[in-house]
Amino acid sequence: MEQREPIAILGGGVAGLAAGIAARSLGLSFLVLEKAGLTGGNCRTFRHGEFRFDSGAHRYHARDAAANRQMRLLLGERLRRVTVPSQLHYRDTCLAFPFTAGELAMNLGWPFLFQTAGEILAARLSRPEKEPDFASRQARRYGPTVARMFLLNYSEKLWGLPGERLSAEIAGSRLQGLGALTVLRELLLPAGRFPSHLEGAFCYPDGGIGAVSDALAAGCGDGSIRTGAEASRIHHDRRAIRAVEINGGEVTPCSALVSTIPLDRFLRLLDPPPPADALAAAAFRYRQLALVAFFLGRESVTTAATVYFPEPRFPFTRVSEPRNRWPQMAPPGKTSLVAEIPYFQGEAYERMTDERLIETVRSSLVDAGLIEDRDILDACVRRLADAYPLLEKGVEGKRREISSYLGKFSNLKVIGRNGTFRYLHIHDLLPEAARAVRELRLEDMA
Repeated sequence: MEQREPIAILGGGVAGLAAGIAARSLGLSFLVLEKAGLTGGNCRTFRHGEFRFDSGAHRYHARDAAANRQMRLLLGERLRRVTVPSQLHYRDTCLAFPFTAGELAMNLGWPFLFQTAGEILAARLSRPEKEPDFASRQARRYGPTVARMFLLNYSEKLWGLPGERLSAEIAGSRLQGLGALTVLRELLLPAGRFPSHLEGAFCYPDGGIGAVSDALAAGCGDGSIRTGAEASRIHHDRRAIRAVEINGGEVTPCSALVSTIPLDRFLRLLDPPPPADALAAAAFRYRQLALVAFFLGRESVTTAATVYFPEPRFPFTRVSEPRNRWPQMAPPGKTSLVAEIPYFQGEAYERMTDERLIETVRSSLVDAGLIEDRDILDACVRRLADAYPLLEKGVEGKRREISSYLGKFSNLKVIGRNGTFRYLHIHDLLPEAARAVRELRLEDMA
């Protein structure tokens, strides 16, 4: 069946680019429309002089066979397996994460260790109950002590709300495999292997995480991506999407549409507009992210891929050392640290100048014992918009309301973290994009 118009793909991040590759593999014409001046979205690698650092402590987890084959085709030997576990900073000590019995006993005492193990075992043996929120889920999986001390404090910093107000699905797959039995094994048995969950080992490309986005963009082919092209209106006839207006004037007909842009904004672009109920359901919020990078005149700071900071006294949620993922992220004899500060629009961190933000993080890193002032060569700030969709309790019902409306369009798919308002990772996005393109109703595209 001949395709008259291209598939319009809104957003040139990982999900949108992966959709482009999927369309190309099926021989379908498509056009990726990205409002920024370059592709990659929030999956990029920045340069600062001789240093590189990512837009967050990203990792690629090889969890989907089809996605892995695609990544290997795109990146080849540049995609390497990295075995660098994380750490958790607590009470002025960096604990190995996942935890080990010896470290917990040494730093927090044997009574704490046995209490924790007992709570985890009790949680494992208790009858399953419905978990109405994130706090309840974590308490049942890891026991109230571990949940309160390490997970709930951290989640409140990351999401800006207490765990009782967050959807249980925020746990996502990041700690998949870190269930009660796994935690017990890692607490009580000698360390001899890296765990099955996602904190110990992962894949990472030479050049930084931005190499993933660059490879996906290259795989889309010449002429298939248009940057500086912001969707300003989406025309439909209540049955199918017919055209996309770009930059407030140019109208581009399309045979189908795949959207990865924030779901609430996508709804507001529809012409005619959606019903009031669907618009009301899309009253979503996002967490913004400030990256504060310090470039240091020393060879190394930590041995960890990421150090998590659950304690409220630190403004950042986690700190990563890029060269621990790929040594050439820093020049020889030097390294860098990148701190992540999430915030809501309008909060103090958004209003802070870069200079004040750098000073705030600098003093905390010194207080944590990670750096000394004499180490600092330079620093910079990068800000990421809509880095995390805020999954509050009740978000599932809101998504169902919106999906019920959008399901009426035969040639529309919404995908991606912000496109579906779900907490997804790179290894989730590639198969989701491929599946969405395959499921487009081709009979409506002719």
